[in-house]
Amino acid sequence: MRKFILALIILSATTLILWNITTFYIYYSHITSELNDENLPALYSLLIPGASVYYNDIPSPVLTERLEKGIKLFDKNNKFKIILSGDGKEKSYNEVRSMHKYLLLHGIPEQQIFLDFEGYSTFESIRNTRIKFKTDHIIIISQDYHLPRALYIAKNLDIKAKGVSANSSSSGEKSGLWSHGREFLALFAAFYDIYFNKKFPDVQL
Repeated sequence: MRKFILALIILSATTLILWNITTFYIYYSHITSELNDENLPALYSLLIPGASVYYNDIPSPVLTERLEKGIKLFDKNNKFKIILSGDGKEKSYNEVRSMHKYLLLHGIPEQQIFLDFEGYSTFESIRNTRIKFKTDHIIIISQDYHLPRALYIAKNLDIKAKGVSANSSSSGEKSGLWSHGREFLALFAAFYDIYFNKKFPDVQL
C-alpha cells in the first residue's frame, strides 16, 4: 500500500511539473516586443502590473522597465488607456502611486491613466481589469519570465491578452535563474487561483 501511495505521489508530482514546463513554453512563444496594429486601442488597454518600489516612491529597475515600455507604446498611439495595478494598501509603500507619478512626470495624460490599488498578485491585477474597468482585452507589459504566467491566467479568466516584453539590454540579472525559478513555483499558485478562486461578480462588458 505504501509503495502504491508513493508511486501515486511521484506520478502526480511528475505530471504537475511537466504541465508547468509545457504551459510556460506555450505562452512564452506568444510574447512580442512591439505592437504594430494601429487599431488595438479601440479594444485593448495596456496593463502594467506593479513590482517593487523604493523609498520616496522610486520604482525599482524591473518596474521602471515596465513603465518605460508602456510610455513607448503610448507615444506610438496615444489612444491607449493605461491600467496601473499593484499593491496600494499602505501610505508608506504604494506601487500604484509610484507608477502614477512616473507616468505623469513623463507626459502621460491623467485621463488616460486608470488606477487599481488592489492588484496584490498577478491573478488579481488581471481579474480586476474585468471587474473594475470592464474590459476583457488587455496588453500586459512585463518581463519575459513573468509574461507566460500572466498570459496563462488571462486566458483562463476568458480575457483576451497580448504580452509585450519590457526587457531591456540590462535585464540579464532580473531574468536569471532565481526569477525563472520563482515563476515556476508561482505557476502552481496561478493554477490554484484559477480553479479555486475564480470569482466574478456580475459584470456587463
